[in-house]
Amino acid sequence: MTFNQTCSRRWYERFNSKVSILFGVLIFLLFTMIAPLVLIYFTASYELSVESVITAGVGNSIGFDKKILQQSLWQASLLLFFIAAVFSWFATLVFDRYRRVQQMQHHQVQSLKAEIAALSEADKALQEAKQIAESANQAKSRYLSGISHELRSPLNSLLGYAQLIEKDHQLSDKNRDSVRIIRRSGEYLADLIEGLLDISKIEAGRLEILPTEVQFPALLEQIVSMFQLQADKKGIEFSYNFSHRLPEYVRVDEKQLRQILINLLSNAIKFTAEGYVCFNVDYKSETAIFTVEDSGRGIAEEDQERVFSPFEQVHNQNFSYVPGTGLGLTITRLLTEIMGGDITLTSELGKGSVFRVQLLMGSVIEPKLMSISEKDIEGYHGDKKLLMVVDDDPIHRQMMRNILEPRGFTITEADNAMACLALSEQYLPDLFMLDVSMPGMNGLELARALRDKGIKKPIIFISANVREGEAVQHEDYGQDDYLLKPINIGYLFERIGAILNLEWRYAKSATALSSIDAAVFVDKDYPPLSDILTLKRMVDIEYEQGLAEKINRLEELTLASPGFIRHMRDLLVRRQFTEMSHLLDR
Repeated sequence: MTFNQTCSRRWYERFNSKVSILFGVLIFLLFTMIAPLVLIYFTASYELSVESVITAGVGNSIGFDKKILQQSLWQASLLLFFIAAVFSWFATLVFDRYRRVQQMQHHQVQSLKAEIAALSEADKALQEAKQIAESANQAKSRYLSGISHELRSPLNSLLGYAQLIEKDHQLSDKNRDSVRIIRRSGEYLADLIEGLLDISKIEAGRLEILPTEVQFPALLEQIVSMFQLQADKKGIEFSYNFSHRLPEYVRVDEKQLRQILINLLSNAIKFTAEGYVCFNVDYKSETAIFTVEDSGRGIAEEDQERVFSPFEQVHNQNFSYVPGTGLGLTITRLLTEIMGGDITLTSELGKGSVFRVQLLMGSVIEPKLMSISEKDIEGYHGDKKLLMVVDDDPIHRQMMRNILEPRGFTITEADNAMACLALSEQYLPDLFMLDVSMPGMNGLELARALRDKGIKKPIIFISANVREGEAVQHEDYGQDDYLLKPINIGYLFERIGAILNLEWRYAKSATALSSIDAAVFVDKDYPPLSDILTLKRMVDIEYEQGLAEKINRLEELTLASPGFIRHMRDLLVRRQFTEMSHLLDR
C-alpha cells in the first residue's frame, strides 16, 4: 500500500466515524433551520430601520421591538438547535447501524465467496483424484484380465486332462487320488483368479447375479465333503447340521453362494488349530441362514471390521502366522450385500468366531430338469456330429479332441480363422467352437465372416479372457453360447447337447455288480425311495463318509437286505462309485 493510499484510508476513517457523522448532520440541520431565522432577523431589522426613519420620534419603541425580536429568535434558535442535536444523534445511530449491517453483509459475502472458491478447489482436486483412481482401477482391471488370460490357458489344459484322467476306469485308486488332488488344486487356483476378477467387477459395478435352480441339500453335501478331509487332516472336529426345513430346490446364484460358503469354511478351518468347526444351515420365510462357528484364535473387537477389508490380515504374536491373500472375507461381504443378504461377525480373541450369513432364496416347488453329468455319457443317439475346433493353441485343440472323440463326435481342427474359412468350404461342421483371441482375424471377426457367408451353423465362443467374455455377452456376433476357460466338461456336454438337441446315451458297465456278489437284487432288497435318492446324491459327489454312515443306518434299521448292504460296502471300499450309481439306478 502506497503513502497516498494510506493517507486516503486514514482520512476516510476519520470522516466516516460516528463523531464526524454527528457533527456533519448537526451542522447541516442547523444551517437549514437557523439560516431562515437569520434571514428573518435581518429582514425585520431592515424594515424597522426604514419605519423608524419615516416615523421619527418613536425610536425607543422600535428599539424595544427589535430586542423582543432578537430574544424570540434566540429562543427559537436554541429550540431548533436542541431538536437538530436530537435528530442528528438519532440519524447517526441509524446510519451507524446501517453501516454495520452493510459491513456484516459484505463480510458474509466475502466469506461465502472464499468458501465457494475453496469448495471449487476441493471439488477440482476431488475430480482429479477420482480420475486418477478410476485410471488406476481401469489399469488394475486390465492387468487382472490380462494375467488371468495368461493363467487360464495352461490351467484349462491342466484341469481338462485332470478331469479326463480321473474318469479312466483303468486308473488305480492311488493314482486317482493323486489326480483328484491335482484337479482340486487347479480348481482352487481358478477360484482364486475368479475372486480377484470378482472384486474388480464389484468395484466397477459389473458383477451380475444369475439365479438358477439349485439342488440345495446336494450342494451343501458337496461343500461339506470338500472340507471334511481338511478338518480330519488337522485333527479338528467338523460337524454340520442341516435343518429339516431345507427345501430340495432353491433359486439362487450357485457360483456366488458356493464361493461365500467356501470362503467362510476355509477360513474357519485355516484359523483353528484345535477344537471344532460347526456348520449349521436353517431355512425359514424364504431365507437361508448359514452359521459357521469355530473354536479358533478369534478376532479382537477393534480388528473385526478390518478383516473385511481387501488384503487385510489380522496378526497376533500369540498365534502362528497363517498365509493367505486377505480377499476371502472381502469377497464374502461384497457378494452377500450384492445378493441382498447380510453378514455378521461375533468373536472374542482366543475363544473363536461365529459368522452368520442370511440370504433370501426362494424355494422351487416344481424344478426343471437339472444339469447332466458327463461321467456316465458314452455317446449320443442319431447321426454322427462333426465339430470344428478353431484355436491357435495346439494343446487346447488336442484336449478338446480327447474329450469329444470318445463320446462319438468327429473333430476337425483349424489353427487360425483363414484355415477355418477354407475348411468350411470343403465340408460344413455341425458346430463351430471358436477361440476368441487368435492372431490376425480373431474369433469374433471369424463368426461374423461365417454369418456373412450364409453359414447358419451354431457357434460356441471359448476364451480365457474375462473382458472378452463381457464384450461377447453384450454384443451379437451370431454366437449361440460362450464358455470361459478352464472348461468344465460336464457343462460343456450340457451346452453341446442343448444346442445340437442331442439325446445322450449312458454307459452300462459290465461290472455294475461286483464279482464278490453277482446276485441280482429285487425290489424288496432295496431301501425306500427317499433313502435311494439320498445315497444317489452322495455317490454323485463321492461323499465316502456320508455313504458309510448312511449304509450303517440302513443296516441298523433293517431298511435293506443284508446282501444289498454287504454289496454297497464292498463297492464303497473299492471306491467304485460308477457301479454304485448303476446299482441304485436299477
